[in-house]
Amino acid sequence: NNPGGRLDALQEVAGAFLGPLPLAHVTGRDGVRTLMAEGDERTDLPLVVLINEGTASAAEMLASALSYHGRARLVGAKSFGKGLAHGFAPLPDGSGVMYTIGRITTLDGADILTEGVSPDIKIRFEPHPVVDPDVEAAGANDAPFRRAVDVIRQRLAAP
Repeated sequence: NNPGGRLDALQEVAGAFLGPLPLAHVTGRDGVRTLMAEGDERTDLPLVVLINEGTASAAEMLASALSYHGRARLVGAKSFGKGLAHGFAPLPDGSGVMYTIGRITTLDGADILTEGVSPDIKIRFEPHPVVDPDVEAAGANDAPFRRAVDVIRQRLAAP
């Protein structure tokens, strides 16, 4: 249920897991440009990313790039499919205008707007009314969370 965010934040977060590698392609008026991760990789520990129908925009780009580069396994359900990148222009009165700057495709050429991002491991999400903050392992009864933990354990056990 991560609705995404700013492209510069995406580039910084992706850099921590990938280093300076490509993330996605943005097709706009000026042609196609490749969006790159920025910064140095900070960890090479196994990674699993949970995605679902509420995962959109920059979160979809991050999940797709982590999977494409073999850095993470995606667990969950197909993402929302918000494959548009936006710019923001502040106005003198403190308000601003957000505008579309391009359409996003994954590094393997999939159109996020029409296809979304598919998980490596599909899990059906059950609706959860409220998570009890006093429960130590809030995700213990959550099927996607349990599957993600299993995938991490398998990756840690692999040579």
